[in-house]
Amino acid sequence: MPGFIEITFEVAGAAPIQSAMVSFGNEIRDLSPAWDEVGDIVRANFEEQFFTEGGYYGTGGGGWVPLKPSTIADRIRRGYGAGPILQRDGTLFESLATKGSPGNINEVRADGASFGTQIPYARFHQDGTSRMPKRQIVGLGWDTRSAIIKAISQYIYRRVAANFPGTGGGGEE
Repeated sequence: MPGFIEITFEVAGAAPIQSAMVSFGNEIRDLSPAWDEVGDIVRANFEEQFFTEGGYYGTGGGGWVPLKPSTIADRIRRGYGAGPILQRDGTLFESLATKGSPGNINEVRADGASFGTQIPYARFHQDGTSRMPKRQIVGLGWDTRSAIIKAISQYIYRRVAANFPGTGGGGEE
């Protein structure tokens, strides 16, 4: 099966080990609990990107391009206030930072996951336009990538420890 490692033992009396490996292999095919934890990590990063107004991912210059005076005046005129950047009514922020909120993408599968937003105007902020500067709202910095790898590794380690007592993990969840 692609993406999985096959291990074969040929040891006298190894039937119990082989049986345990088969049952472990069936269980580890579903990494959805680990991916669910990854979703929490990613959403926290999206949230931090908003709180730091673009400074979290290190997008150069310490954050997002400041709003133009005309944009600030328009926001105030419409009752939104002068800031924070990219937050008028909180729809975009909530769709990225809160699992289950309108527009939130949280698709966890056995072999992967998708996280983000379905809010149509998010792409314009993420990439910029001819009239609007790029203000990256989603990304994966090195710390985030490391946290994702750690979450998945720890999940696998806990599963191994639960299936093979005495491996050092003690089977804790």
